[in-house]
Amino acid sequence: MSEEPKIESSAEGPKSEQQDPFADFTKNLNARLSGKEIDLDTYTFYKQTIDSLRSADDPKKELNALLSGKKIKLEDFKRLREIADEIVKGKEPATGTGGEAGKASLSRDEVIQQMSAAMTRRDKAEVDRLSTLLKSMEPASATTPEPPTQPGGAATGETPQGREAEKPLNVPERFAKEFGIAAKELEEIPGYGELTDGQKEMVFENLRQVTLGRIQEEAGKEYRKNTAEVKVLRRFWQVASKKFQIAKLERGKIENFQFGGMEVHGKILEKLVAGAKEGPEATRKDDGSVEIQFFGDTNFKKLAGRGATEGEKTVIQEFDKSVSAFSKIPYEWSLQNATRRQRHKFENAKLQYELNRGYLLTELRKVTDEPRAMREAIALDGKIEMTQFLTTHPKVERQLQKIESKWVWARAIRNTLAERLGYFAFGTVSRTLAVGALGAIGAPVSLIGAPLAAMGVGGFIAHRRARETLKEEARMSRKGSGKLFEARTGEKQVRPSRDYMDAPLLKNRLGSLLEKISSGTGKTEIHKKHLDRLIQLAEAKLKDGLVNFGRGPEGIENQFQLIRELGKAKGEFAVLSMTRQEHERLESALMGRKEKIAKHERAYVRKEVLKGVAIAGGLAFAGHLAMEWYRGDLFSGKEQGLRVAAPDEEAEIGRAIKKATGADVHGITAPPETPIAPPDEEAAIRHAIEESTGAEVKGAVEFTPEQLRESVRTGDSVWKTTERKLDGLFGNKFTELDPARKTFVIDAIKDEIAGQMKEQGLNPDRLKIGQELDYSGILDNKEKMDSFFARANDLDASVRESIVKNNKVIADWMQEHPGERLTSERVEEIIHPKPTRAEIP
Repeated sequence: MSEEPKIESSAEGPKSEQQDPFADFTKNLNARLSGKEIDLDTYTFYKQTIDSLRSADDPKKELNALLSGKKIKLEDFKRLREIADEIVKGKEPATGTGGEAGKASLSRDEVIQQMSAAMTRRDKAEVDRLSTLLKSMEPASATTPEPPTQPGGAATGETPQGREAEKPLNVPERFAKEFGIAAKELEEIPGYGELTDGQKEMVFENLRQVTLGRIQEEAGKEYRKNTAEVKVLRRFWQVASKKFQIAKLERGKIENFQFGGMEVHGKILEKLVAGAKEGPEATRKDDGSVEIQFFGDTNFKKLAGRGATEGEKTVIQEFDKSVSAFSKIPYEWSLQNATRRQRHKFENAKLQYELNRGYLLTELRKVTDEPRAMREAIALDGKIEMTQFLTTHPKVERQLQKIESKWVWARAIRNTLAERLGYFAFGTVSRTLAVGALGAIGAPVSLIGAPLAAMGVGGFIAHRRARETLKEEARMSRKGSGKLFEARTGEKQVRPSRDYMDAPLLKNRLGSLLEKISSGTGKTEIHKKHLDRLIQLAEAKLKDGLVNFGRGPEGIENQFQLIRELGKAKGEFAVLSMTRQEHERLESALMGRKEKIAKHERAYVRKEVLKGVAIAGGLAFAGHLAMEWYRGDLFSGKEQGLRVAAPDEEAEIGRAIKKATGADVHGITAPPETPIAPPDEEAAIRHAIEESTGAEVKGAVEFTPEQLRESVRTGDSVWKTTERKLDGLFGNKFTELDPARKTFVIDAIKDEIAGQMKEQGLNPDRLKIGQELDYSGILDNKEKMDSFFARANDLDASVRESIVKNNKVIADWMQEHPGERLTSERVEEIIHPKPTRAEIP
């Protein structure tokens, strides 16, 4: 091979623009210096860099060394990198059998290492180039004959080597390309080397899903934080352009996750690898899609001690097909706040899975005993649930590509502007149409009709957006972010955090009961009943999406552990052949909380719809006024036969526009008014004002007789109804108290209502379903309630500790005596037991 010619440096003489690869870049530099876009020091630095690259044997290596630690514009770096690539390509020999230039000089491992380095410095162009090079480096002989071609040049056949070249990247290569994680780093993760190839595929897919979820979660957090911090007018734009704002934030986040490497994904990967040992396997098809295998012939052989017959193989294949499809549907799609289409897909896939699960269970019962067959079925359920918990979207790769796409941004901003400007245009167009059709009558008709029509559309859109907000809030509360949002943004959660059960708590309680049952103590039967009740509670909470798993890696670990422990508990029932029991008290408690949640959510949606109606009506009316102004007859009345708005109408119009735009309309003023609301919303309005201003609103609203009455439900007591009323009428003032202070306030009011009932000849310990309790004179007595809350807040630490201790004693007694009624006398006996006389030996 002849010696490679050196690229001429600036010291060796000038080059023509056609020969100099830096000509365009230098021209651009000169123009930027003339326009004062860069200073002289920056210009000198770039010129020195160019001279060094011209004379360097390895321009790419030289470029990295020169720019290390320097802050330059990304587009400048990319352009210099492209020029360095061109120089290197010009130096490489034109001959050879390796295909693409440079292919023969680099091994696959070296390409992967370079790709990982490119990911670390966030050079997407270089990553794409190396990825293409890597795909072309599949093992193939240099002398492999080309496939025969048709006259038009199309291949008539396909050789094995040709098919080999089109294979998708293997797992380490995909980790390097999509997450910037090298194969060596993967091997250093504890337990990764022990996984099968199929389990490694699942780890990669699960990391994709978790990453998509993290991007959405972080963008949602930042959006809500930004919205809470900006001023009123800016907040109006933030809310109005929510989809665009979130799309922009997601795109900003994706680079951090794609190029983050082990620093960003390390802890998550450790949890995924640990969970993968007990999870399903996966195979990568030629088209790049993943097929998850939950059972297969191998598992059947372990259980049956023989291979499957043709009939059994058919059952296994159908089961694997249905379970693979079902496991790819996210857990979130099973919940009530999912869209109708999402729930429909989930239910259909679940139906197919349960049908094939039944067929498989029938076959397993023929080859093994019942408990073992049930354990296997329950273990499969656990694997599916865990996969669904980790799944963010069935088509995760497409979703990640959408986030990167600029068209998503364009569509989000277009939809936002179309919605807002549509209301405005509705006002102008409707005014023109109305005048054209009705003449003088058209003006007052359009004056009312245009905003009303726009209000209907605005209300519909606001309803949909409120539902989306509830869905987003619920998802983040399951990931331990509810309280964090309240602390950061001051925005009260629609659904109270206490409705969620912590996953570690559920897991520990299940484990504790399983341990007590296995130890064979004298209370085994009681423990079994408690376990049955706890399983039902856990399943109900999971079904309703009311389990808080926590954030980040701990959240994933909590998901694995809870599903594992719940599976063990269900398996224990299968072994003991226990029948599930209906627990009336548990069912009543769960239904009560669900009703409370539904009420909170309905109130929130109603409030958002009213807000959307006001904004839409205001913008539509503003459009109408703009048209009138343009025509030159705004409130002229006489020329077009229009009537002048009455003072009360003007005030209403002014309020609508001010609410929509944040500014007064010239000539229209709105006098202050007392908010009007249905009786059941008055208390909520008062608390909202108190929370935002930190002061009471005197004489604004009062409790109605209906609000002060409470109907007894199944499993209710005076204590429960009192807590429910305090929660509903006093909001944060009550809910934010610690458990001891809450107990004090409830107990004080409980004593008051119990005293009233006894005076009326009623037994407070014998409530009937449907019976009404009247809290008049208590909850609406401001001085009395202020006194209760003040005394609660003044409790010292020792008293609070004593109250908490007593609460635990009562809770333990109720757990050990599930069938016994808890009366006032019984509570006294539990807290203050009578001393027993010691026996004389």
